[in-house]
Amino acid sequence: MRAVRAGILLLCGALCGGCVERSLTISTDPPGASVTLDGEEMGPSPVTVPFVHYGAREILVVKPGYASARQLVPVRSPWYQRFGIDLFAEALWPWTVHDRRSVRILLEPFAADVDALVQRARDASGGGAGSDP
Repeated sequence: MRAVRAGILLLCGALCGGCVERSLTISTDPPGASVTLDGEEMGPSPVTVPFVHYGAREILVVKPGYASARQLVPVRSPWYQRFGIDLFAEALWPWTVHDRRSVRILLEPFAADVDALVQRARDASGGGAGSDP
């Protein structure tokens, strides 16, 4: 009878096990850039997205006035997600394990060609070279 009771308690404990919650936060400098992760639009930065599998993730960041940035970011599995240990972390550990990753991408502003901009303004206003007041 004791063995049955112990087995039931062990089974209940295993069924009430925790899990691993994984998230990736992508931030940009400057903030507010449009973020695409693995070809799927995620929204403006900073953005936090859940993920299931580890591996390389392709991030594309676009913001008007800045050069777009594309990065291949490796998301490596932690030690507790290695084969064999992952069963304990996923099913037998009674609490939730949080795996939070973050990536920061710096955007470079476009360099304005001032001379070309002034020349285009002069051409658009009808005043060519030498028509300064």
